[in-house]
Amino acid sequence: IGSTLFFLKSVVEKNEEWNRQLLNELEVKNKLIRQQAEAEVYKLNEKLTANLQLLRVSEERYRSLFEQASDFIAILDFNGNFIDANESWCSTFGYSKEELMNLKIEDLIDPNQLANRPLMYTEIQRGEHLFSHRRMKKRDKSVIDVESNVKKLQADKMQVIGRDVTKLVEAQHQIQVSEAKFR
Repeated sequence: IGSTLFFLKSVVEKNEEWNRQLLNELEVKNKLIRQQAEAEVYKLNEKLTANLQLLRVSEERYRSLFEQASDFIAILDFNGNFIDANESWCSTFGYSKEELMNLKIEDLIDPNQLANRPLMYTEIQRGEHLFSHRRMKKRDKSVIDVESNVKKLQADKMQVIGRDVTKLVEAQHQIQVSEAKFR
């Protein structure tokens, strides 16, 4: 029995030694894996930070172009609700940005013209690029002629870029009147 106990004791001690070695190897491997994972997370974080910085710069450029454009620009949903508008749109029509966000584009279009030529949301949603000439109402109820370029921006948005062509329309009318006199 003594020799069996001695043998079992040596087996247990040998197993304990192997277990210690295995635990040490596991600790070393876990430490290495943890270091590799931390390094990978650090690289990904650096890349994400750089991409976010590029996105901020791009957004600032876009916002600057949007706000400083002399043409008036608006982003609408396909129900005609304003989502965004630049300063030129606001100053041309006499509304603050907050007030425009509570309006629909139809609120600014001459009702008679709208009745004869309804807005073509379906065509824009399909991706058609539309050029249009509309008579639009300003806040003070005066009417201006607007040439617009409308296109789908995203699945649920469209972009309207417009320009006041009232003086051009008046000049063209004067030319027609003048030409008619000489016929």
